[in-house]
Amino acid sequence: MNPKQHYRAIDYAKFLCIFLVAYFHSPPSLPKVPNTLIYLFMIPCFFFLSGLLFSFDKYSSIWNFVKHRGKQLLIPYFSFFAALYIYWLLFGHTKEAPNTPFYQPLFEYIYGRPVLIDEPLWFIACLFAMQLLFYLLFKKIKNRIVAIVALFAVPFISVLIDLSNAPWMLDNVCIYFPFYGIASLYRKEIMRQLGKEKIQLLYGFISILIYIAIVYLLTNDIIHPVFLVIALQIIESFCILFPALLIIKYIADFCGEIAFIRYIATNAIIVLALHTYVILTIFAIVSLLGYPVTFFEGKYLLKFFISAFTVFIMVVPIYIINRYFPFILGRVKI
Repeated sequence: MNPKQHYRAIDYAKFLCIFLVAYFHSPPSLPKVPNTLIYLFMIPCFFFLSGLLFSFDKYSSIWNFVKHRGKQLLIPYFSFFAALYIYWLLFGHTKEAPNTPFYQPLFEYIYGRPVLIDEPLWFIACLFAMQLLFYLLFKKIKNRIVAIVALFAVPFISVLIDLSNAPWMLDNVCIYFPFYGIASLYRKEIMRQLGKEKIQLLYGFISILIYIAIVYLLTNDIIHPVFLVIALQIIESFCILFPALLIIKYIADFCGEIAFIRYIATNAIIVLALHTYVILTIFAIVSLLGYPVTFFEGKYLLKFFISAFTVFIMVVPIYIINRYFPFILGRVKI
């Protein structure tokens, strides 16, 4: 797989993940099991796709890597914060968090764990930290067995050390590290397997069977040791990823290039940063119309339409930012 080549199926997969993020944050909230199912695919898939697009060959040194990835990730991370922080100071501080020091969001963003302002951008902080750690640890590793052992050992660090409040989302870096690493180190093999139609159905069927077995073990509380639970959860997500990516590839091949999907997928950071504000605006409109907060409860079809509308309306800020404020993304005008 050539990192510079554009792959339609990756756009489709990114678009699905973006939609699921909007769906997850849209009202009403989902029961625990569907939430878990969405997270099993959505977050691991984001990191997996990022890993597929990563190549050591693009960076001659650690400084070159930090400069390049900082431009793509850290500039949008802090640019969106700066804009939304001003908005929060003017309209949200006294209403939402009157007892919170005005400087707390600034500390949260520097620490890499945003909460008060644009919490979904935790993913950007996490991705940058993950890529930096991956580059430092695996740049020189040539032995595949050593690499695999190291990749799957990282998630268990969070069991030995409490990282729940560590900077730059190091707890999530550890949890999702194998998805990014496997996709990057085995890019060619993964794309080759996705292209072998004769064995795709067999692999997909086996993956689903393993997934069902693990779900049964975990939901019935049969497995207790935390190390084994973490291992099974990682395998569970991988077992969802493969058949899901197969289906996405079939759909992408059948439907062909769709400009809207590519437009959203290539501007995922903008959607990630702003989608919750669209949802909050919908909340405010419903409230102004006199409906209580409970209006959304049980309306899961409405949840789907809110998510679809949220993703669709993102075309507007995407166009405006790319056309007039590309520096927010670390880009020139496109």
